[in-house]
Amino acid sequence: MIQYSKRRNPNGLNNMSSIFQEMEEKSIKFNLDTWVYKLQMLAMKKDTRKLLATFDQILRRYTPSVEIFNVVIKALANEGSITEQVKILGVMREKGVKPDAISYYNMLRNLHDFSRLEQALDIHETALSDGIRPNALSYDHIIRLCGEVDELDLGWKLLQDADKANLPLNITPSIGLPLLRSAAKLEKVDIVQGIWELIQRKSLSLPDDGTAIMVMNLAGKLGNIELASSMIDCLGKQGYQYQEHHFAPLVQAFVGQGDLKGAFSVLEIMRSCAISATKHTASAIFDSIEGNLEKIDQAFYILEQLKQEGKEIDTIAFNVVLRACVRAKDLHRSISTYQEAAKLDVQPNIDTYNYALDACLMARNRQMGDLILTHMKDANVRPNIATFTKRIMLACTQKDYEDAFLYLEEMKQYNIIPPRVCYEHLVKKLVRESDPRVKVALDEMETFGLEITPYLREYIANKGRRQQDRQQDRRQDGNKKPSS
Repeated sequence: MIQYSKRRNPNGLNNMSSIFQEMEEKSIKFNLDTWVYKLQMLAMKKDTRKLLATFDQILRRYTPSVEIFNVVIKALANEGSITEQVKILGVMREKGVKPDAISYYNMLRNLHDFSRLEQALDIHETALSDGIRPNALSYDHIIRLCGEVDELDLGWKLLQDADKANLPLNITPSIGLPLLRSAAKLEKVDIVQGIWELIQRKSLSLPDDGTAIMVMNLAGKLGNIELASSMIDCLGKQGYQYQEHHFAPLVQAFVGQGDLKGAFSVLEIMRSCAISATKHTASAIFDSIEGNLEKIDQAFYILEQLKQEGKEIDTIAFNVVLRACVRAKDLHRSISTYQEAAKLDVQPNIDTYNYALDACLMARNRQMGDLILTHMKDANVRPNIATFTKRIMLACTQKDYEDAFLYLEEMKQYNIIPPRVCYEHLVKKLVRESDPRVKVALDEMETFGLEITPYLREYIANKGRRQQDRQQDRRQDGNKKPSS
């Protein structure tokens, strides 16, 4: 049969169907090899019905070897025929043929495809009870299935079992990654650390960018500096280009350990690597010092210390401290911090100036606000919509508020539509000052499609008087005696 098939078809099994038909026509008797070839052909054609019928013919004539049984089990796995696989396993036992690791692998592969964890565990236990250690590929399928259905403790135990059995896990190097992703998602830090240690020890596939970020986010949340750092190193070894979101969890981890100097140092490292930090990168630092003057001062002293050590201070790091001063409503600290930028060799950006303007607005300090705007102009920093808004709001706190109109026109020159909040502050100021230009401001709001809220309309109708003032007037009117 082998010689016959080679003579007719040197390329293998592609045209076996015609060969079998010719053999039958010429009454050439099949031997076991012929039947196996036919099984393989039917497996390739995914003809399960004929495959099982052919196998039944073999069973009537021979006691197949485990390898022949495995051809059928593999074919059924490709077709997803779990019930038929179980039947074949029963036939093997009846024939006294002991399944091997390949038999169980093809069954586990099928069960994994259909997410049948309970049956997969039964098959796994059956293999062990038969004295057969499932191979690394079998463990891979069942461990992946555990990760997919969030059975993390079980999956981790199985991975440890495979490791203790000294299985060649490198033949399926990504074996731990699905479990690692699920563990990171569900914040199972012990399992994450265990899998990561095994991956490194066995030189298995390293986490991809998405998985590494999930692990880093967990490390940042739990203050695990070592884990976050190792993930960054892992991505570097794989040639990934570092980006801002790779470092934000490391900043968070340092903050979680109370190490503000370490957190600020990460920002300096990013700057030296030409990676731009953002407000988001430093948000963990801000959250940790917000509302606490002692911690705000400590953060500033750390910046001074880093400067003395020859480190360059990132503008984002400086802005975190300045913003915290402003949020603390401490004008003195805010302005003092702003004025220290030059000593720290910090180049203020638009956020720096806007935070300083926030402090001026809070204190209604027009003079300092004008000085900051002068600094901004001298530094060739272009104002943004927030800058214009703060300028208008600050002007509206003053007795002389004419500049508010100039700033509105300047915004339009920059092709910026003034936001509603600008007009609302200006309108309320005009109402309080009984300035007839309130109609002009309202007309512009309608021109730009800005909503005139019911609150603003009521404010205008009541000429800016507070509700409690109006109630007091009504009480006074009620107490007046009618004139005789």
